[in-house]
Amino acid sequence: MRLLAPTNHPDEVEMLVGSGAHELYCGVVPGQWTDRHSLAAPINRRGSGPGNMQTLGELRDLVDTAHRLGALVHLALNAATYNEAQVPFLCGLAAEAADEIGIDALIVADVGLLSALMGFRPGLRVHVSSLAAVHNSQAVRFFRDLGASRVILPRQTRVDEAVAMARAVPDVELEVFILNDGCIYEEGHCSTVHSAGPICLTDWGYSFRPVGAAGELSAADLDVMADNARAYGEWIGCHVGQADAVTPTGVPSGPCGLCAIPALHRGGVHSLKVIGREAPAYKKLRSVQQVRAVMDGVSDGKSAQECRALAQAIRGTPELCRSGFGCYYPEVVRMTGTTT
Repeated sequence: MRLLAPTNHPDEVEMLVGSGAHELYCGVVPGQWTDRHSLAAPINRRGSGPGNMQTLGELRDLVDTAHRLGALVHLALNAATYNEAQVPFLCGLAAEAADEIGIDALIVADVGLLSALMGFRPGLRVHVSSLAAVHNSQAVRFFRDLGASRVILPRQTRVDEAVAMARAVPDVELEVFILNDGCIYEEGHCSTVHSAGPICLTDWGYSFRPVGAAGELSAADLDVMADNARAYGEWIGCHVGQADAVTPTGVPSGPCGLCAIPALHRGGVHSLKVIGREAPAYKKLRSVQQVRAVMDGVSDGKSAQECRALAQAIRGTPELCRSGFGCYYPEVVRMTGTTT
């Protein structure tokens, strides 16, 4: 199993690889892109902001350092769609990144770009972004047949679903989310930017009352619905309101899938993805350390229960572990019934 870490600067590479990352992913917005296209036309999912480097020279330095340390680098070209005029530029950028800079893989969401890349450079290694919303083995096979070697599954994928896809299509690597970034929607069907505050984060508020003379809701029914609304609000807060928070143990407190690592490993999932290209370097470092600690526990032969105890001790948030509201894979907690 591989650990994939985010980065947006060459200076982070030694820190991340030295802490246990096997692979890195990054983005770049070269000047030629901004000269030709509005900043409203993002080159990848993080747009032109701090999640990206600004020059191909930075990208080259990052790749050279990573390769010297034995790590791979993946370049994100994963905007949801591109127009016809943008695709030739992206194909040229992909060829330069692979042939001259040495990028190991491209992360792509748009089917049109994937098809164009395979026709332009059949040997390119392409990973399908979670924005492609791959939810079943038939979709995995579809992208395999287009030339993809890895598929990144959406956040909402359950452990059993990921394992079923890994076993059904063993010749495609599967990657899953493991730390930090949450979304209450299906990002692959979203038409805005990630975590658009006015849409995603607004507390719209809910109230309930009986309507009509027949089949009116009882007071108990209303209490249940209100409790559900409060729980929903807490779940949203755990997934999209923890971007800069830390736990009592000093680690990032965003969504977490550490307890699921043993099951994902047994099921044949290839890669665990830490989110946050635009995050501070300290958050990336502590995130990689968390994931690698549990992965090492699995490699050392610890049981699933021992690995869960380790993960929950690292996090230091037993209330979130009990509720499952902060989990990528809450079914793991439900299956065990208790937490440490």
